[in-house]
Amino acid sequence: MYEQFITHNREKQLASLIASLSTQNVHTTIDRLSLVFNLKWPEKNIRDLSTHTDFISMQPARNRKLGYQYRIETASGLLVELAPFKHPSLQNVRIEFNPNKFNPVDTLYHPLVLQAKRIRCTRIDYAQDYPQDLSQYHWQTQKARSQVKFLNHASQLETLYLGKKDSNDFYRIYDKAKEQGEPGTL
Repeated sequence: MYEQFITHNREKQLASLIASLSTQNVHTTIDRLSLVFNLKWPEKNIRDLSTHTDFISMQPARNRKLGYQYRIETASGLLVELAPFKHPSLQNVRIEFNPNKFNPVDTLYHPLVLQAKRIRCTRIDYAQDYPQDLSQYHWQTQKARSQVKFLNHASQLETLYLGKKDSNDFYRIYDKAKEQGEPGTL
């Protein structure tokens, strides 16, 4: 299922590893993929994208921290960010999506990827859903990391962050069912 979104061997191996982690009681999914690439003939292709049915508008980027100046709003929910086309160190397009909720048919995904060169995956978020309360467990990683804990009014763990959010390996442990207002605990 994830093969259609992943283009490099390293990402394919990682996706296979993540998929193999699933056990009888644990549901593992990829929640987010971010890809960056350079667009062939960027000015022409951006003009062509603006006539696509998935295109809604182009606006200034909400978070320019990564260097992307514009954001294309799409009907499909595909996040598309654009950097200056002649930026010396940035690839000029960044796309982000949740492969569980995203259907690439009739979206900007294919026109972008077909005109992409030097595609690389910059982020893969995966989720593991456990059918039990995980707040009673002690969580640690092999490498020492900062920890931030959020406790509820009864001093029970609600959310645990391990590491820094902008690092290469950041962990967020929380009750997704509770966050989404679903009955039960995952």
